Amino acid sequence: MINEGDISVLGQFIINELGKELIKQNHRATGKLIESLDYRVIQSLQSTDLLIEMNNYGEYVNKGRQRGAKPVPIPALVEWIKQKGIETNNKKVLGIAFAIQKTIEKQGIPTNRRKQKYGKSTEFIDDTLTRITLKINSMILNLLSKKVEAEIDNLLKIK
Repeated sequence: MINEGDISVLGQFIINELGKELIKQNHRATGKLIESLDYRVIQSLQSTDLLIEMNNYGEYVNKGRQRGAKPVPIPALVEWIKQKGIETNNKKVLGIAFAIQKTIEKQGIPTNRRKQKYGKSTEFIDDTLTRITLKINSMILNLLSKKVEAEIDNLLKIK
């Protein structure tokens, strides 16, 4: 069985690559989504699983948001506006937040303006996994090969 340390190397590689893709798609407003990327190794008798975790709004960053969907919470938009330095006056920040909320409600996410300015802005998870699948397979194959070689060496030592 592959040990937890080996899987941890794989987990760290995957979250690093997800972070790079978020930056590539210009999704670094506050940095909180990238900072939230983490992994857990879950071992059982039958398997060792790798679980990748992130803040729950990562789903909206990955898939976008459909027009007319549940409105984006105003407090989240207020925080984003302040983090981006768009405005500091609380009354103006609130007005901007409501305007952004309405635009998202009408256009969805990514908005038409964002698409024009940055290009592709969704599916950072799928894009990352597509880009690194061969590397992941190679890493897993290498880990398994080392385990098989170690087992063979142990068998030869016993005889």
